Formats: sequence, C-alpha cells, structure tokens
Amino acid sequence: MLQMHNEHRLVRTTRFMYWGTKTPLTERMAFTPLTDAGLELVRKAVDEWCGENHRGEDTVTITPHDLDGEWWFLIQHGGTMSRLAEAKGNQKTETLFYRPGKDDVVVYNTERDEIRIHAGSKAEWELYRKEFGLRLRSDPEYFSERKNFVLDPLRKDVGKALDPDGVPDIKGIKLQELELKFGGDFDDRIIRKSHDMVASAAERSKDGKVIKAVPDTGKMVRAVFEIEFEKCTKPRRVTIRIPDTLNVGRTGDVKAVHDWLTLREFRAVNGDE
Repeated sequence: MLQMHNEHRLVRTTRFMYWGTKTPLTERMAFTPLTDAGLELVRKAVDEWCGENHRGEDTVTITPHDLDGEWWFLIQHGGTMSRLAEAKGNQKTETLFYRPGKDDVVVYNTERDEIRIHAGSKAEWELYRKEFGLRLRSDPEYFSERKNFVLDPLRKDVGKALDPDGVPDIKGIKLQELELKFGGDFDDRIIRKSHDMVASAAERSKDGKVIKAVPDTGKMVRAVFEIEFEKCTKPRRVTIRIPDTLNVGRTGDVKAVHDWLTLREFRAVNGDE
C-alpha cells in the first residue's frame, strides 16, 4: 500500500531539470543499481544539508522505484519552519509553529545515462546532481551537461516536428507558444501565441503572402505544445525551455513525450551518444 501511495505521489511531479554527461559513450561504465549502502550515503548527505539549511535534522527518507525502465528516487524531507494562526475563541488566537514535509524526486534514465530532478531550489538541484553522480557513477560532476533539449526541429520542418506518427500514445500535437530571444543591450524578446500556430500561419497565407509559423530569426528559448494523448478526453500542455527544463501535464505522460522528442530530434546528444 505504501509503495502504491508513493508511486501516486511521483505521478503528480511534473517539472524537471535535466543533466546529461560529457563522458564519451565508449568510456562510460556499465550501470549497476544503487545499493542500500549507497542509498544510505545519499540520505545522510541530504540529511546533513537539511540540518545546515534550517530544514530540520533526521527527517530524510529516500525510496527507490523502478518505473518504466527508469530509477525514480522519492526524497522526503523537512522544509523550513512555518507558522499558522489558530482561532481559539473568546477573541483569542494562538500561533502554531510547524515544519512542513517536502517531496523531491531524482530520476535516472539508464538508456540515455542522464538524470532529471524535481526540487524546490537551485541548492537542492546541485546537491542531488552531485550526490547521485557520485553514488551512481562515482563522480560528483558526472552529470554536468545541461544541453538536453533543442528546438531546432521546429525551424527545420515544423510539420514533421509536430507529427506524432510513431508514438502510439499521442494522437495530435499543436504548437501554441514560442518565445524568441534577440539579445543585444536590451535583451529583446518576443512571445508568439496562438491556439494553433501552424494552422494560423496557413490561414493567413491564403492571400498569397507566405506566413511562417516559426520565424527565421531569433533564438528559440521556449516552446509550449498542446498534446492529445490516447485514452484522454482533454489535451495537456507540455513546455520545453532550453537547454534543460521540461514541464508536462502529469508524470504519466513523460514516457510518451520523451519518445516523441527523441523521434523528432528535440533531444540533444550527450557525449558520443
């Protein structure tokens, strides 16, 4: 029952930061699952960090789960102290002090030799990146490559990029938002939005002037998609922010989204992969 409860909590986690490796494919070690002893070393390191950063002491538990060919590590720990006013009647209130619990997640993908992390702060991302790099791959800087997503396929051939053919769990994909960065002294950016940017561009091109759904200029830094999944009545939004952030509607969608992104070459190559 606890296993099922924890896996349900994992499914609600939807925003991840990704780190790959710069180690060439020919130089990578064979992967062996993290032992209980190794997991305890990670737990102690996280617990020490929590104690030093006002998250409480001896609050950390780490539970591993083998899901869809990936290793998921649910990290539960204390947060910073909070307070809450409690009405007691007779025009009196009391202040309750308590330490909320926090859930973080680290996922190791054995096929791509990369990790993705859901956590509440940059300090925690760095802590997990280094600790799991050390315990999984014997090097705290093993996962140091942040170029994990690219948006180039949208500019190369937007129709092909949005084609779900080959991914059975996806029925359709629409591009709904694109952020373009021009840089310069003023850090110029533009954001284009539409219910369907490709269909809109086609409609506006009917007078003979070709309108491109994806402009030729500007660095693409963020894209938002609406994806229709099989067996789901409502589409869900997926956001890519380069180089390393993916937001999905629910974690249960991640595998299908990864399959599409890999097939259409949105996944950056790490090392000699």
